[in-house]
Amino acid sequence: MTNALPFERMTIGERTVVLTNLAQHLQISAAIAQRDGDPIWKFMSELAVRLEASREEVAADPQRGNEVVRKAVRLLSEFELHRPKGSVH
Repeated sequence: MTNALPFERMTIGERTVVLTNLAQHLQISAAIAQRDGDPIWKFMSELAVRLEASREEVAADPQRGNEVVRKAVRLLSEFELHRPKGSVH
């Protein structure tokens, strides 16, 4: 296991990549949640859209970026915890 840099210690470019990947993961998970009738899809989709539109701005502000990453991880975790074990995306 590697030691990942804390978000605030990453370069702006690295933070932008992290935020882009999170937005994509949120969008994919939102589509699955919507298909499955899970109401969390709206929250994930809204955050993904906002993140896509402002990822450079968010990446430039480590404190704001940390908050966004925490929110995205919380939503993705809630989504995964409520999925049946062994379910296929």
